[in-house]
Amino acid sequence: MNAPFTPVDTNEALVALLEQLPAYQLLDVRTPEEYEQLGHLQGALNLPVQTLAHTLAAANLNPQLPTVCVCQGGVRSAYACDILTQAGFTQLYNLSQGMKVWDGEVQYGPAL
Repeated sequence: MNAPFTPVDTNEALVALLEQLPAYQLLDVRTPEEYEQLGHLQGALNLPVQTLAHTLAAANLNPQLPTVCVCQGGVRSAYACDILTQAGFTQLYNLSQGMKVWDGEVQYGPAL
């Protein structure tokens, strides 16, 4: 079976991907504490992977839009892609090295 997502291996590849997509959803699946204190990508929605399956419907995400999943090291975001695949999402991307290697701009604080 093929992975339910396309891995994005570098920061540069993520920036290039986001620049070429006309619209996308960016999910940060870390805990709220990690999201707030370690920094997150601008526009990222914080939906922790531990509760993703239960909170997905309330998040009003569009399964037709490309969706990028991010965590600290790439493992939880890969698992989130599995959950999203089961929910009918088809264009999924995983930042495979996670935020631990991100050297671009980040924001701090709680989700708005």
